[in-house]
Amino acid sequence: MKRIILSRKGFDAKAGGNASPIFHDGRIFSIPIPQKNPSPKKYRDLNFDGVSGSQLLFESSSKTSLSDYCHTDPMLDEKIGIFGQANSSQTELRNNQVGKGDLFMFFWVV
Repeated sequence: MKRIILSRKGFDAKAGGNASPIFHDGRIFSIPIPQKNPSPKKYRDLNFDGVSGSQLLFESSSKTSLSDYCHTDPMLDEKIGIFGQANSSQTELRNNQVGKGDLFMFFWVV
C-alpha cells in the first residue's frame, strides 16, 4: 500500500445544508447528497426503515426539496457497489496520482 486517502461522504453543510439526522432511538441515516442532473432517485423516493424522505429532510432541518434529485455515494446497499469521485474531487485525486495500490477509505458525516 502506498497511501491512505480519507474521503468524507454524505449530507453535510456543503452538500445538503445540514448534517444527516441521528434519530431519538440512536439510528443513523446518511442522507444522499443533492444532484442537479437527473438521477434515478429524488428525495421523495427515500425510505429508511419506514421513515420517509419528507421526514428525513425535516429531521435534518434541510431546505432541500422533495423533488430534488439525489445520489448515494458510495452505493453499497443496492447490491451494486458503486463508488466514484467527480469534478474537483476527481481532479485532486488525479493531480496527486492516486491509483492502484492506494487505500481509499470513506466515512459519513453525521
